[in-house]
Amino acid sequence: MGHKRSGRYSPEDLEWIETLSNHLTFFLSRYRSVQRVLKVEKTMIFQERMAAIGKLSSGVTHEIRNPLNIISTSLQMLKNSSDPKENEKLWKYIEEELSRINSILENFLYFARQKPPVIEDGDPSEIVKKISLLLGESASKKNIEIKTYLPDAPFTSKFDKTMLMEILLNIGTNALDAVEFGGWITFKLENLGNFFRISVSNNGKPIPSSEIQHIFEPFYTTKETGTGLGLSIVYNYINAMKGHVEVKSDEKETTFSVTIPTEVKI
Repeated sequence: MGHKRSGRYSPEDLEWIETLSNHLTFFLSRYRSVQRVLKVEKTMIFQERMAAIGKLSSGVTHEIRNPLNIISTSLQMLKNSSDPKENEKLWKYIEEELSRINSILENFLYFARQKPPVIEDGDPSEIVKKISLLLGESASKKNIEIKTYLPDAPFTSKFDKTMLMEILLNIGTNALDAVEFGGWITFKLENLGNFFRISVSNNGKPIPSSEIQHIFEPFYTTKETGTGLGLSIVYNYINAMKGHVEVKSDEKETTFSVTIPTEVKI
């Protein structure tokens, strides 16, 4: 058509030109729409990041302010106190609150680093045994029974041992806090072929259904002394190893099921 010199076009030619024009108009319209959507998405992502930073900052500030107030009050009382027993108690308060601040900052750093996993060969059952041993002393004080269910045949996987330790330690510690005197906690490891699953169950206080969707959010906690970062770290570590977590809770028991690929690939 571009080589026609007479300038005359047949009805078929004109129909083709009109069709092409409509297609080009539609394409340009879609292109502009996509560009606008991408621009809006970039703006929203930036705003969400800034909001997250603001939430993290306010969360850390709030968590640190309380122990600092206790330390400040204790120091003021030390200036005016001459009672050795009273002074000893005040110094103990200061030490406890300094330890609490250190714990808050360590958890914040764990959460903020977002470091990639260090993949190495290991047997997940060894991690489960170690966590059960670490929690055993605290559990015995509340007469809580810890049971482990492991596969008959040990198996080797490729995963980050430190991350899995932190995941199970956080979930296990939360279970200890939830279980009343004389309760129980179970760790169950399953080899699913391409994946392995570790389920941590307890018969403690149930998590309300309205809260389950929020428990992995940074600084979300129902504990008076909790930082609200433990389960956020758990969630990040599970994601870093390309796994997923499910939570079920009712009056009978609460279960955290963590599923990790048998061979984690970064």
